Amino acid sequence: MDLKNITKIIEIFEASKVSDLELESDDFKIKLSKKMESVTYEVPLAKEVKQEVRHNYTEIKSPIVGTYYKANSPTSAPFVSVGQEIKVGDVLCIVEAMKILNEIKSEVNGIVKEILVNDGDMIQFDQKLMLVEEVK
Repeated sequence: MDLKNITKIIEIFEASKVSDLELESDDFKIKLSKKMESVTYEVPLAKEVKQEVRHNYTEIKSPIVGTYYKANSPTSAPFVSVGQEIKVGDVLCIVEAMKILNEIKSEVNGIVKEILVNDGDMIQFDQKLMLVEEVK
């Protein structure tokens, strides 16, 4: 088979919806395959939908961009942990920005319900760091 015919086969293959093609004769063998650009999966809907329980928690957000630290040093105990009771003014974490360690302090009395970031994470301005259930 000559180059002109092989080129024509390739053009027809590319224009078709066929994803794989293999041709073989006595004097040549050609194998063509298209790479998939995307894959679509259909997932059946669950018959029972679980409802997410929403609580009215206070969101502790970062006032600056920086690196989140849960403690003063890697060997120190974390400032707070889930389930811990906190008071107004308690240090919750440190956000390092431009080599300056900024203490993030609580503005509410409450119980830490969830910590949303990991130690050493890069965080953005106004990013949620923790959820606190207020106690009056």
